[in-house]
Amino acid sequence: MVARRPLQNQHPKRQTLSATGMSIGIHGLFLILAIIGLTSASKGGFSEEAGREVSVVLIRETATEQEYLTEEDFQQETFSEETQTQSIQEVTPLSKQSNLVGILPKASESNEGDLSDILPDLSKAISRNGQTKLPDGSVKVGIFGTQGVGSRFAFVFDRSGSMGVNLAMEAAKAELKKGLSQLEETHQFQIMFYNTETEVFDPKGLTSTAGLSPTLVYATEANTQLAEKFIRRIQPLGATNHRQAIDRALAFGPDVIFFLTDGTEPQISSEALAQIRRDNRSAATINTIEFGVKAAPASRNFLVDLAEQNDGEYTYIQVSTIKLSRQ
Repeated sequence: MVARRPLQNQHPKRQTLSATGMSIGIHGLFLILAIIGLTSASKGGFSEEAGREVSVVLIRETATEQEYLTEEDFQQETFSEETQTQSIQEVTPLSKQSNLVGILPKASESNEGDLSDILPDLSKAISRNGQTKLPDGSVKVGIFGTQGVGSRFAFVFDRSGSMGVNLAMEAAKAELKKGLSQLEETHQFQIMFYNTETEVFDPKGLTSTAGLSPTLVYATEANTQLAEKFIRRIQPLGATNHRQAIDRALAFGPDVIFFLTDGTEPQISSEALAQIRRDNRSAATINTIEFGVKAAPASRNFLVDLAEQNDGEYTYIQVSTIKLSRQ
């Protein structure tokens, strides 16, 4: 009879291998858990302290480096960038922030850039007396067909005895009043009647000879009425001194001078005319009006030269053809 060994002792080598495998498996599991723990700790995932809050770590990568940011750092930077963007928008001009289409008129709506529909047409502005106002406030005034543009006017009229012939003085006075009516209150004027002396209008009620120096006066309604009284009382008398009357007018610094006379004698020499041109520091336009009894002037005289040398106009009036309207 063959003796049998107990059942548990039949495979001793298999039992040894099973125990060894189990030991290796347990140690391997511990090793895996240890690796997982170390990996989590290196990335800031889990903490060894119980109850500690988990933080989110963000990585910012550039071409040369990596930067680790916490959630708090990221929120602070985001808030700072939003604040800076808002501040920049608050100070950026409208032309940089907004598209102006729809705000400004299109070229087609403004005649392709022409502002004539937006700005007033100053060339059509009419003064109180029907005269055309110019953009700079000046006005065009006409005396016996000659015209001058400006804001300061001097009227220098001959009052010598010969001006009493054929209604010459009456015609001169009527035209002078007409010239004053073309001025606005913002314009200035002065009136001078001369023979051998020059009498200058003074709105204070005084007349002036060479000893006094009135100034240009504004064409207010009150001054215009006083000027008309001054004109009415002037009577033709005496001889003439053209040069001293012109010098007095230049001293006022006007823009335009209207110079009227019926006598070419005494003549003003070419040298004296050159001096007048030098003395004309305000660059006044000098228009000359010659009254005569003939149909045309006998010859060229100093009145033509005086006008030409000072950018003015010359005209000749045959006094016998003058007709006055009685109002």
